[in-house]
Amino acid sequence: MLSPPRRIIMASGKPAIEFAAECAEADIPRLAEKIAARLGMTITQHIKGADVLMWLATLGDQQWCISWDIWVCDLIVMPWDDPPATPTASDSAIDGLLERWSSAP
Repeated sequence: MLSPPRRIIMASGKPAIEFAAECAEADIPRLAEKIAARLGMTITQHIKGADVLMWLATLGDQQWCISWDIWVCDLIVMPWDDPPATPTASDSAIDGLLERWSSAP
């Protein structure tokens, strides 16, 4: 089960969206895919590390990362840009995703 999305600021200073995930670790991939689908994202890559799961995704020409790690235990959606987007561009992108989430069926 996912909590409603909440805007946060990552340690890097970038804005992100946090979904509290009340489930077993085995359920995380299904929840990440559910988030991507509801936001209209296309998952392009899955990365599994020792303590992190990541899904890289696109939405239009924007790149995103949906991540989960054992230290936070929530799903985080953040811009995945190279070079990093400006804070204003990241803020606008996050606002757009929150609007998409709230208007999705």
